[in-house]
Amino acid sequence: MQEYCTLTRRELSGFFLSLTGYIVIAAAAFLKGRPETNGKLGAVGFCYGGGMVNYLATQLRSDLSAGVAFYGSAPDLEDVPKIKAPLLIQSAENDDRISGHGGGERIPGCRWRR
Repeated sequence: MQEYCTLTRRELSGFFLSLTGYIVIAAAAFLKGRPETNGKLGAVGFCYGGGMVNYLATQLRSDLSAGVAFYGSAPDLEDVPKIKAPLLIQSAENDDRISGHGGGERIPGCRWRR
């Protein structure tokens, strides 16, 4: 049987995440420009959607008016300074799969409340 895909599972996952990110950014631009809106854009997501909210915050910067992420994956630390929108992030403190930061490391610039 011929192999059609030579990507690893991790590479394929990254590809689909990138593709989804481009689609969500395009959808955000479309919605923001609709005449029946006030031009403000907010995003809410749970799990994968929460990760997309965090991703949008790093990519849209000030074009995102606000975001709420429930248990989404954290953005890469080097992308955190790009975030300009206020975010409300709900995460499990000791869940390494969600935080990706060793269960105790904090993202610089974020205020953490218990």
